Amino acid sequence: MRNHTKNKRPEIDLSGAKITNGMFEHCNFKGIEAHEANFKHVRFDGSDMSEGKIGCTIFDTCDMEAVNFVDTDFTSSWGICHFDGSGVYKSDFSHANLKGCSLKSVEAEAAWFDATNLEGCDMEYFEAPQASFRGANLKGANLEGANLFGCNFEGADLSGANLEGANLEHCNFKGATMRGVNFKESPVKTTANNQQPSALSGAR
Repeated sequence: MRNHTKNKRPEIDLSGAKITNGMFEHCNFKGIEAHEANFKHVRFDGSDMSEGKIGCTIFDTCDMEAVNFVDTDFTSSWGICHFDGSGVYKSDFSHANLKGCSLKSVEAEAAWFDATNLEGCDMEYFEAPQASFRGANLKGANLEGANLFGCNFEGADLSGANLEGANLEHCNFKGATMRGVNFKESPVKTTANNQQPSALSGAR
């Protein structure tokens, strides 16, 4: 009889953990569970945290460069996750569920949020030049003062989003839904004919 337990991936549960100044670089946390945890000044660079369930957890000014968060669910009945002030440079959140989470002043240059649920997220002063949001759900998201230079929003839904004061230069909004978006004081160029932001060419 074959022993199937030898190759079974051990479960990782950091629920309730409180870790400060920790270092977990290039770790395999695939399928991690971490509810009501608190991470402060922790480094997760290069780690795999895909397919996880992380709810009501605080990532306070953490370093998370090139982390794999694909298909991770950051929502729970206990509350939202907070990433305020953290860095997620080149991390991949594709197909993740971040609905309602707080990502204020997060540095997310060249990160991937393709098909990610960001509905209702607080992303004030989000710093994400060259990031990808293809097919993402950004309904009602607060992106006031965000730096979105060169971002790809192709096919994304930004209905009712707040983009007041956001930098939208050189963005791609082909096929994006933009109903009810607040563009007040957004520094984008306008066309001579209809005064619509040229960066929004192709948007609906």
